[in-house]
Amino acid sequence: MLLTRATKSPYDFHPVLTEPNKPEHWEFRAFGVINDIEIGLASDIAEIVYGE
Repeated sequence: MLLTRATKSPYDFHPVLTEPNKPEHWEFRAFGVINDIEIGLASDIAEIVYGE
Protein backbone atom coordinates (compact mmCIF):
# COMPACT_ATOMS: atom_id res chain seq x y z
CA MET A 1 0.00 0.00 0.00
CA LEU A 2 1.31 3.41 -0.92
CA LEU A 3 1.05 5.64 2.12
CA THR A 4 1.76 8.94 0.46
CA ARG A 5 3.93 10.80 -1.96
CA ALA A 6 6.04 13.51 -0.37
CA THR A 7 7.20 16.32 -2.61
CA LYS A 8 8.84 18.60 -0.05
CA SER A 9 11.56 18.17 2.54
CA PRO A 10 11.33 17.78 5.43
CA TYR A 11 8.28 15.53 5.27
CA ASP A 12 5.81 16.18 8.10
CA PHE A 13 4.02 12.91 8.98
CA HIS A 14 1.12 12.68 11.46
CA PRO A 15 -0.03 9.04 11.53
CA VAL A 16 -3.41 7.86 12.80
CA LEU A 17 -3.94 4.27 13.90
CA THR A 18 -6.64 2.26 12.11
CA GLU A 19 -7.81 0.95 15.49
CA PRO A 20 -7.04 3.09 18.56
CA ASN A 21 -4.60 1.48 21.03
CA LYS A 22 -3.76 -1.38 18.62
CA PRO A 23 -0.12 -1.18 17.41
CA GLU A 24 0.53 -1.42 13.67
CA HIS A 25 3.58 -2.62 11.73
CA TRP A 26 4.63 -0.15 9.04
CA GLU A 27 7.35 -0.27 6.40
CA PHE A 28 8.86 2.80 4.75
CA ARG A 29 10.96 3.07 1.60
CA ALA A 30 12.18 6.16 -0.22
CA PHE A 31 12.65 6.69 -3.95
CA GLY A 32 14.34 9.55 -5.74
CA VAL A 33 12.00 11.17 -8.29
CA ILE A 34 12.55 13.90 -10.87
CA ASN A 35 9.67 14.96 -13.13
CA ASP A 36 7.63 11.90 -12.00
CA ILE A 37 10.40 9.48 -13.04
CA GLU A 38 12.11 7.34 -10.40
CA ILE A 39 15.90 7.75 -10.43
CA GLY A 40 18.68 5.87 -8.71
CA LEU A 41 18.11 3.03 -6.28
CA ALA A 42 15.35 2.70 -3.72
CA SER A 43 16.35 2.96 -0.07
CA ASP A 44 16.40 0.00 2.26
CA ILE A 45 13.07 -0.68 3.94
CA ALA A 46 12.74 0.81 7.42
CA GLU A 47 10.29 -1.04 9.67
CA ILE A 48 8.53 0.39 12.71
CA VAL A 49 5.80 -0.65 15.09
CA TYR A 50 3.67 2.40 15.83
CA GLY A 51 1.31 2.73 18.76
CA GLU A 52 3.06 0.67 21.43
